[in-house]
Amino acid sequence: MGKLKAVRPIIAAFLLAASVGITTTAISFFVTPVCDSLGFDRGDFSLYFSLMTAGNAVGVVLVGQMLNKVSVRSVISITGVWAGVGLFMLSFASKLWMFYVIAGIMGLMAGSTMMLCANVIVQKSYESQKASKVLGIVMAGSGVGGVILSLVVPGFIENFGWKMGYRFLGICWFVIAMTAVLILGNHDLNKSSQSVKVEGEGVTRAQALKDPNLYMLLLLNFCLNACNGLQQQVPALLEGRGFATASISAMVSMLTASLALGKMAQGFLYSKVGIKKGSYSMVLLYSLGMLMMLGRISIYPGIITVACGFGLCTTMMPMVVRYNFGTKDYAAIWSMVSTASSIGGVVAAPVWGSTYDIAGNYDPALIGASAVLIGALMLLIIIYKRKEKKAA
Repeated sequence: MGKLKAVRPIIAAFLLAASVGITTTAISFFVTPVCDSLGFDRGDFSLYFSLMTAGNAVGVVLVGQMLNKVSVRSVISITGVWAGVGLFMLSFASKLWMFYVIAGIMGLMAGSTMMLCANVIVQKSYESQKASKVLGIVMAGSGVGGVILSLVVPGFIENFGWKMGYRFLGICWFVIAMTAVLILGNHDLNKSSQSVKVEGEGVTRAQALKDPNLYMLLLLNFCLNACNGLQQQVPALLEGRGFATASISAMVSMLTASLALGKMAQGFLYSKVGIKKGSYSMVLLYSLGMLMMLGRISIYPGIITVACGFGLCTTMMPMVVRYNFGTKDYAAIWSMVSTASSIGGVVAAPVWGSTYDIAGNYDPALIGASAVLIGALMLLIIIYKRKEKKAA
């Protein structure tokens, strides 16, 4: 019974991460059916992804502050109801502005807020090396959730329509959130023995605000998630390449499975070679994966490679932030860095969608993303050098 109690936070955090597959993988299947049904341009419709992530950018900062005052269970409960209702309401939208308004409001308590809760649970409960492994396993939940949803959602939309699809996702979000709350039970993160062990390490939010590394980390996370905008366009990209519906569903499942396995692999990589070497290799691999997506044959290993890259914001970046600032005021500091990720998504979504509308394919965006990732690698090198110089 004691062992089961000890792993409850991990199971709950895994479920929270799995729920994010709804606002990443699952909603990507709505681009084509909604645009075809209502006559929207993909670039215009993709702006609702941006507004959802814009809401995330605001919401995650608020939640970061809330976690110092209210329990994780309370935040998860609010998010479960808020985003669940939001997804349900999208089924009633018939105009672009309706999608925009609902997505923006829903975004305040969707996606990144769940990841923040899951991340804080892990970072507050384990020392750095073990946290890398646990975080990789927990964040793989988004890939697992994505795999399941990518197998279910396309067929569900085809059989019942996109409106019922949104309602189905709303119910899924609510059920997952409430299940996580029940699993957490009376667990008090702030009073766990492991939490006390690591809680005092690091700097405060006020001290972090004076460190240039914080702002470079903001830019780094912005760049990474801007490139992650590809994830929501993968079904449309494959359709444009002439792949059949069944093949697209299988390839998206392969992508989300690779995302899950990639996050677990990252966790073990960082614990073995350290976050510095591990992050260098992963960002470079992500850049190469973008170029591999350009080819008809290389797109298969490319999907696996970029899937691993999609996990950098949730698996690599939390550990880079911890490496720089510790866990003393982790929730508040990470919420700021996470906001940059959301803003990156805001900027990227219409760019990825409009690239298709203008060029007829996603090739220019893939090449541009590869270049951005090389720039991100250079930025990462500077961050580590500054940290080492400061510690010396």
